Amino acid sequence: MYKRLLINVSILLLPLVAVVLAVNIKVDSGFVINHRSKEIAEILVSGANAGVKYIPSTFGSLQTAIIEERIRIHDLKKKDIVVFGTSRSSEVNSEIFPQNTFFNCAVPGGNILDYIALYGLYNSNHMLPKYLVISIDPWTFHARRAVTINKKVQYISDPSSPLVADKDLESNYRFGMVSLGLKEEAQRKKNARTLSPDDLIQMLSPDYFQTNIQSIFDKMVIKTDRNNVDSYFIIRSDGGYSLMQQSQIDSFYVKENSFKFIDVNKSNFFISADTSSIYWSYFKKLLINLKSHEVTPIVYISPVNPIVYEHLSNSLRVDLEEGIDVFCKDNNILRIGSFNPNKYGYNYVGNYFMDAYHPVGPVVRNIFYSHRNELKDLGVIISNNLN
Repeated sequence: MYKRLLINVSILLLPLVAVVLAVNIKVDSGFVINHRSKEIAEILVSGANAGVKYIPSTFGSLQTAIIEERIRIHDLKKKDIVVFGTSRSSEVNSEIFPQNTFFNCAVPGGNILDYIALYGLYNSNHMLPKYLVISIDPWTFHARRAVTINKKVQYISDPSSPLVADKDLESNYRFGMVSLGLKEEAQRKKNARTLSPDDLIQMLSPDYFQTNIQSIFDKMVIKTDRNNVDSYFIIRSDGGYSLMQQSQIDSFYVKENSFKFIDVNKSNFFISADTSSIYWSYFKKLLINLKSHEVTPIVYISPVNPIVYEHLSNSLRVDLEEGIDVFCKDNNILRIGSFNPNKYGYNYVGNYFMDAYHPVGPVVRNIFYSHRNELKDLGVIISNNLN
């Protein structure tokens, strides 16, 4: 009897599951299956901004699609300045460098292996720039893992696990490793371009179905010359993007969530052992190799917000930053920025930080302007009109 009931219920549910799956695959507003990277790349390379309904699930495939599109239209001229970074450096944009061509390869959550992959991508296509800005984050040299706290996903340091490059940059990563003479690591098992269990769950999710139904008549990707379009996330033509506008920030909310962030990341945000890891040696190898290719590396560090820095740094110092300073001085490499916001006059959160570690655009631009003389010595002119 129960078996027959189960069969009957399954028969009734199958059409519903089929509809949910069909809509989620067709609309896919979160870009789980269809990254739409080629469509976005065509817009960006044409010189326009791309508006996407939601933040893409991967930026790795977008970076390769951009290079492929440039090759397709014979846009083979090297950019003067390129950024290898993450969402913390996504506010570095072309307005800062009025006399130079520029592109920002900001891969959210990226690490040193992603930078090596981007190096492989640009080097294999003979597009290494004259200046390469390398952005450093607290997690650049160690892995992180996702945890769910109060129904919200957060990422915490997990230095015991190995780093992994973005799966969509895997072949570029292997080429980059070989180019740096790090062949043994390059022989690791290739990540398959398959759906993860989380992706499959998302495709069957009623919540995702509801989101997709709301977006079923919307264009998932639009071409625009504006930096703000209601209900769209804008990727600028120079590759950068803004997670939030300064005018949208609620400083009280940021403060409250900063203390929650501190509770989750106690003694596990800045990892002092990073400078003795194998990934630190990869970083040094990468920068030295860039110089041998006549590429001028510039190391950039975005500040974290003052509350987080005060509570999570070691007596207001960060071993990683000190290690970077020593290496850069020894190898005549310019380092600008700091994890410490106080160095640039940001002693309180205000509306200068979106959350625990993302500064707004004016903060980033101010940091580059503060180092305009050192950058000028390298041949990089910073705009005097950075508002």
